[in-house]
Amino acid sequence: MRRLILFGTLAALLLGCGPSEVPKTSISSDSTQVQEVAPQPLPLAPPLERPDIEISGLTWYGDTLVVLPQYPSRASGPHARQLYGLSRSALRAAVTDSSAAPLDPIPIPLETQNPHAHAADYEGCEAIAFDGRRVFLLLEGSAEGRGMVGHLLRGRAAPNLRRIRMGGTDEQRLPQQARLPNMSYESLVIRGDTVITIFEANGARVNASPRAYQFDPVLRKLGGVPFPTLEYRVTDATALAPNGRFWVLNYFYPGDRETLHPAPDSLALRYGQGATHRASDVVERLVQYRYTAQGIRRTSRAPIWFELGDGTGRNWEGLVRFRDGFLVATDRFPRTILAYVPAASPQRGTVP
Repeated sequence: MRRLILFGTLAALLLGCGPSEVPKTSISSDSTQVQEVAPQPLPLAPPLERPDIEISGLTWYGDTLVVLPQYPSRASGPHARQLYGLSRSALRAAVTDSSAAPLDPIPIPLETQNPHAHAADYEGCEAIAFDGRRVFLLLEGSAEGRGMVGHLLRGRAAPNLRRIRMGGTDEQRLPQQARLPNMSYESLVIRGDTVITIFEANGARVNASPRAYQFDPVLRKLGGVPFPTLEYRVTDATALAPNGRFWVLNYFYPGDRETLHPAPDSLALRYGQGATHRASDVVERLVQYRYTAQGIRRTSRAPIWFELGDGTGRNWEGLVRFRDGFLVATDRFPRTILAYVPAASPQRGTVP
């Protein structure tokens, strides 16, 4: 979907570091103790392994993992659309048995009368969430000369996910927070009867006052709540735990230095970085938040940093809790990946 480049900090320039390097002397002194977790890729059967499926979001519907493609018609033809389901039991087997067969996706037909699914400015689906059989979907489109626009839709799932039907008039256009190319709303969280939409770019230099906008089940506006400043991209979120806590995917890939202009990374400065992150500009991590009556706040938990592998970066776009860890998915860069991220290290405790 898009790749991003880290803008060099003033401190880095003054100390003679490369344009996107945070000086190691500024990182927490115990950064060598920060442990990274290695995502465990899971085998995918056709058509889900195809890069043009371009996974854009993950969510649970009972014991079915629903996989949202950015363009649901690509594998099913221009006049049909579908999402995909993976059973929890098959996922559990794939995680525990390295010789397990590739995960075979179940097609979930998507019926929509929404005009943006055909419009010239339509740029795909970004997130999905369920509340019982009610389903909420985020779409993204371009606004000529004004950056990107998010659209929130509502619909209903048939029993056993035989299909998902989105209404043609059940839609809200979301407030624009920053006029940035290819950036809009990418995460949905549900709290009771409130649907919460989270913007993708919440950095200090591009979004002066980030907010998460809320809607009731029929998409009436309930106003916004503050969302903490966070550099880089927010590309998906888990469901809320009973204590109001949830995790977001926080991703950065060297690719578009001029777009985000990130400020110094406060989380890296506070908590330190693991070995592969100290050697790379790429950022792949999970950050924990909590929904409160006063707004969404970052918890005191340290980020969960992914081991970067070869350092090229993986454009993570989907996130759900699974077992004692998470499932994450890329879009198409560097290829389609569905992976299990194990529980955080013992120093960080369990993953509520």
